[in-house]
Amino acid sequence: QPKDIYRMRVPVVGGTGTAGRHTAEALRRTGHDPVVIARSQGVDVFTGHGLDEALAGVDAWLAALSARSDRVGDR
Repeated sequence: QPKDIYRMRVPVVGGTGTAGRHTAEALRRTGHDPVVIARSQGVDVFTGHGLDEALAGVDAWLAALSARSDRVGDR
């Protein structure tokens, strides 16, 4: 990590998805601490489950989330 860069803790909403996983990896490569926010990681942005813990001490926020609905009227 370059010495002149501030290490940031950045939550990446949708961090296991197509865009999010590449974003999280780019953050890691540049010396930052990505916090992957995804249901598979125990964090659900729709219900709020696990958000308080995941967002503790963050420095920035990035959303790479895609939302879909299983409701018939939304197709």
